[in-house]
Amino acid sequence: MISSDAADTWLFTTLSATAGVTGVVGSRIYRELAPLDVASPFLVFRRVDQLDVGPIGAAITAANLTYEVELVTDGESTDPIRTAALAADVALDRGAGIVAGGYQVSCLAQRELRQPALVFNGVTYQRLGKEYALFVGAP
Repeated sequence: MISSDAADTWLFTTLSATAGVTGVVGSRIYRELAPLDVASPFLVFRRVDQLDVGPIGAAITAANLTYEVELVTDGESTDPIRTAALAADVALDRGAGIVAGGYQVSCLAQRELRQPALVFNGVTYQRLGKEYALFVGAP
């Protein structure tokens, strides 16, 4: 397992175990991209940056990763996803855990994402989300 896989696993597991998220999106939690035919609302998380950490000439011992976590709904309002966005933030901000292979993951909220509405195939989509810094320590 590499550090981004550990971070992906922790994010997916944490979000999937958060009732305030799954009560709104069900199992529609996706890494990177949602399927084109997915029902709304849904959640997408994606890695946007990574910096490996370790001494020169030695194995990588940790990684600092940046992720965006975004809830999406169709319509003219973000109201249907507001409670899920808050629940996701409560679960992720200052969260931590150990995933398969013994990787230690910790997370800290960085900033709110200001996302304009999107129009795709004549449907307007509203988005709410945050950017998170994740630290992954190798076992």
